[in-house]
Amino acid sequence: MQTATKPTGKGAKRSRRAISQAYGQSVGASHDPWWRSQWLLCAILLLLVFSLYGQVVGHPFITYDDPGYVAQNAHVREGLTWQTFRWSFTTFEEANWHPLTWLSHALDCEWFGVSAGAHHLTNVLFHTLNAVLLFLLLHRATKEPMLSFLVAALFAVHPFHVESVAWVSERKNVLSTFFFLLTLGAYGWYVHRPSWKKYLIVVMTFICGLASKPMLVTLPAVLLLLDYWPLDRIAGWTPPSNLLSVPQRRPYQLILEKIPLFLLSVGSSAVTLVAQKTGEALVPFSIAVKFKTALAGYALYLLKAVWPSGFALYYPDPFDPHLNQHASSGDYLLVAAGVVLIVVISLVAWRYRRERPYFLVGWLWYVGTLVPVIGLVKAGPQLIADRYAYIPLIGIFVSIVWGAAEIARAYRVDTRWRVGGSIAILTALFVIAFLQVRYWRSSFDIFFHTLNVTRNNVVANDKIAVLFLQQGRPDDALHYYFEAARIAPWDAASHEAVAAWLDEQGRYQDALQAYDVVLRNSKDPDALALAYSNIGVIHSRMGEYPQGRVDAQEAARIDSARVAAQISGLANYYSQNPTAQGYIKLSLLLDNAGRLDQARVACRKAADLDPNSVEVRKVLDHLERE
Repeated sequence: MQTATKPTGKGAKRSRRAISQAYGQSVGASHDPWWRSQWLLCAILLLLVFSLYGQVVGHPFITYDDPGYVAQNAHVREGLTWQTFRWSFTTFEEANWHPLTWLSHALDCEWFGVSAGAHHLTNVLFHTLNAVLLFLLLHRATKEPMLSFLVAALFAVHPFHVESVAWVSERKNVLSTFFFLLTLGAYGWYVHRPSWKKYLIVVMTFICGLASKPMLVTLPAVLLLLDYWPLDRIAGWTPPSNLLSVPQRRPYQLILEKIPLFLLSVGSSAVTLVAQKTGEALVPFSIAVKFKTALAGYALYLLKAVWPSGFALYYPDPFDPHLNQHASSGDYLLVAAGVVLIVVISLVAWRYRRERPYFLVGWLWYVGTLVPVIGLVKAGPQLIADRYAYIPLIGIFVSIVWGAAEIARAYRVDTRWRVGGSIAILTALFVIAFLQVRYWRSSFDIFFHTLNVTRNNVVANDKIAVLFLQQGRPDDALHYYFEAARIAPWDAASHEAVAAWLDEQGRYQDALQAYDVVLRNSKDPDALALAYSNIGVIHSRMGEYPQGRVDAQEAARIDSARVAAQISGLANYYSQNPTAQGYIKLSLLLDNAGRLDQARVACRKAADLDPNSVEVRKVLDHLERE
């Protein structure tokens, strides 16, 4: 921003007064009509949120992240104990450091146990508080009750936010935003009459936000934007506010004022990088891929904000070089759109920074708060995520609402049309969001919907396959595993399932190739031990008994308990569901584990079931010779 030219302030004052009059309010009015009472508007927001999200109280946990965050997390399920408190502040589980989020989940378990409905309700309560806080903060800063209400209502019902509210694992999103908004409120209190005690409250609420989700690292920059508008704190850039009694300061003073907050952001970023490296969440994409992902993401977030459709739990990145696919022309069109939008809208916002400061602030809010998650640092291979739009879209909503009010004033649009149009838009968003919430009724619903609205989605295919396996439908599961393996040659989960099927079909070389993918890509000791154990059986079936034992020894080295559990589980299963092929596999597992007598017993059972089997006779002869 330029500081050489000092604005007269007339344009800014005129613009604000005109927008106020567009909604029938005069600047500085001390009394609002009853229908613009802030408490009535808060009640309407509460009604909107609960009528939209009340249905989630009957929803279960889903199988994606919820087990790790709550359902199967032993620390969280214990409730608020000293051990849980200590663990929350020292763990990097789920590739993040967010102790307040863990404690929030633990508090729910303390009060409600592992009741999914209660955990969902807490998310709804935080979303309600966030919508109300957003309204109150905007109202206090701008003295525009109706415009502030419309921004908060858009925030409350936009379908982009369904994931953040309907997914228990996204407690970190609604909780961190609660502290984000509290920090803005504390900052507004501080700037009216600065003191170190008030500033300390700003720091403490910011720390709580970072301890809930590190995406809040951009908050100090957001405060600088608010200094420009609506607080009008920047001496030489804006005239003193005619609405707020806020003392102005020079730009360098405002930057120095926020140095402690920026230092907290740097510290949080460093801890987050360590946590994500520890959890192996960082994806080593090239700079070119990261920039394509980021530019396409900026365009796609904005597109879905103004044309809400096709929301999914997981969006594959079409530029991921590890997938067996190629980005389409539409994907590159998104990249081009991202470049155009960032350049053009930024230039327009800068051009009208004095007459329409809300537009510059809203746009930079959107661009800036997305930076930590836009893909320049890849924490996961997704293109975008609905949850990441929760805070950034506030800037877009402010730009749209304040801009629409100014247009309505310029064209003298009748109040009935303005009110009717606002209600129509909110109703449409409410209906779309209501239908989107219904997809969260079960894991099947949300993953099938995700599969239907995206393409080449390896995560959705894997998750659906697991769900079918849990229902005892392995043939259905195999179809989705094969599709996941086709999309992602590196995907360990799908290749493990495909390898097991190929093994059953006697296609041993193909099975070994599939298991090799597991060995090269999986970091899970359990999966690696199981893969080596099964590879050992395949080698033994091919007559390569020494190699089979080498594989079995490697499996035992990685996780001997897993190998023992595999043998015990198969022994119990085949005792109730005896097949010759099953006992052959069991005998070879026992042989590779050095349990020769038990291997012979299992092989004889296979011979009893299929005395004419060539493979049974071959294995039995081998065991008898040992």
